[in-house]
Amino acid sequence: MSAAEREIRDTLLAARVLQEDNSFNRNVIYTDPALIRTISINLAGRLMDNQIDVVVGPGTYGAILAVFVAADLSLLNRRKVRSAIVTKVGGTFEWQRGHGELVANQNVAVVADETVTGDTLRDVIRVVQSAQGKATAAAVICNCGDVTAEMIGAPLFSLVSLDLESHAESDCPLCRAPTPVNVW
Repeated sequence: MSAAEREIRDTLLAARVLQEDNSFNRNVIYTDPALIRTISINLAGRLMDNQIDVVVGPGTYGAILAVFVAADLSLLNRRKVRSAIVTKVGGTFEWQRGHGELVANQNVAVVADETVTGDTLRDVIRVVQSAQGKATAAAVICNCGDVTAEMIGAPLFSLVSLDLESHAESDCPLCRAPTPVNVW
């Protein structure tokens, strides 16, 4: 682990985003704009050599992250980088408010706070490609499932990686237990 990776890991531990039990609490991130800025600068640093024109984020949290990362990429690369969002409608991701037009013939990075299976990243990359965008990279705060570039169809950057157990909902011991899970 590099010094930069140790520093971001320590920052996420101190903010209680990463827990000592090796879990990831993304809800904490979006209550702290300074933490989002730190994360965004680090993600933008990983993406800055990819000539990104548009940063796309899925859903509400992805939209917040995309705006911050696009702003930081704009500063780092000294040129305008746009942000766009996709939202899940009826089980599939769709462009909202004309955002799909922003990605046509552009180099696009897809950002998310975490990935466990790679499904969301892969689905968003397909939506980008269907709008004639070129998905040149994906970046996540935490790779919680050993997801690879091959699994999603684009180079993948992550700030931290966790080795978490993953279960189908029907096999999940926490889902079957009557114990409430406290995310705060």
